[in-house]
Amino acid sequence: MCIFVNLGFAKGRGLVVLTRPSLFKESLPQFSSAKPSVEDVRTPIQDLPFVVTEMPHKGGKGAVADRELHLGDEIIIDLAYLVVYNGDETWMRFDGLLLLECALALLPIGTRAEFFKLHAVGETKAEIIKSIIVRNGFETHFGKAEVPHYALFTIPSRFNHDCRPNVAYFFGNDPLKISKYAVRDIAPGEELTNAYCDPIGTREERHQCLEQYGFTCACSLCSLPKPAAKISNYRLHQIYDFFDRLSDFSDSSTGTPAMAEELISLHKIERLESEIFEAYASAAMAYNAAGDTQQARTYAALSLAYGKVSTGPKWTAYRDVMQLKHTPESHWTYMTWKDK
Repeated sequence: MCIFVNLGFAKGRGLVVLTRPSLFKESLPQFSSAKPSVEDVRTPIQDLPFVVTEMPHKGGKGAVADRELHLGDEIIIDLAYLVVYNGDETWMRFDGLLLLECALALLPIGTRAEFFKLHAVGETKAEIIKSIIVRNGFETHFGKAEVPHYALFTIPSRFNHDCRPNVAYFFGNDPLKISKYAVRDIAPGEELTNAYCDPIGTREERHQCLEQYGFTCACSLCSLPKPAAKISNYRLHQIYDFFDRLSDFSDSSTGTPAMAEELISLHKIERLESEIFEAYASAAMAYNAAGDTQQARTYAALSLAYGKVSTGPKWTAYRDVMQLKHTPESHWTYMTWKDK
């Protein structure tokens, strides 16, 4: 393991990276870049559409909108100040936590102070440091193998979890840069939240995932009475089933445009605005398979509108959806269900 330091990164906020030497070497241009064009990507503090405020009922702080926001509005773009390899070399080796302490000590004093303001539990300094990273870090990836790392940010790490978030985030082509956008209309005074776990998971799956963060979710979805929660879980199972059937374009496929419409409806009922771009993409392909290029274009456009703010340029189906929007007849799905 090695520690890399760039104290001039992000106009003096600094950057410290703890990772494998081979990964560091492979990703050196990303870690060492401190050009003006990179510095300017961050949202200016005065332009942030929210305030960070105390939320004792959630054990710390949170972000609250200070103006009306709409789908696609930029919430914040920021650069990481701490990146930590998420693997046995960090957490299992005898001196792993000592290396973390050394890495943090290299940060500028102001940045280091912001780190220790984040929520954590633990009796020793090493335990607190690990807790802060695991509970407040965002997963990002480096290298051709997409190796997972934790990335820490000063303000984005203040956003609390909700199983039905109103904000989505992504890293795109730069694993040091996080981008957050509104995925629905947000009223002034409303808390801004993102999901720490897969929103399409059942309540049991979500709660199991959230155990690593040290809290039990009490959002509106998790607070549903058992009968209502059971119905919600059933809808989520339907979503997975419909996605599976709509991805089959063979002669024996049971997918239909009507099923795609139901898939979209389920996303809306479940308030899955951060995930609905995939349902729109499935609908675009389903209508194209049936030969209805007009509807294919319509749903492809909707998929692009939501996908660009939910997952950014690293979206697997982006090229397919772009093709469906502009030249659906040339897409491989065109008329594949013509005999159904």
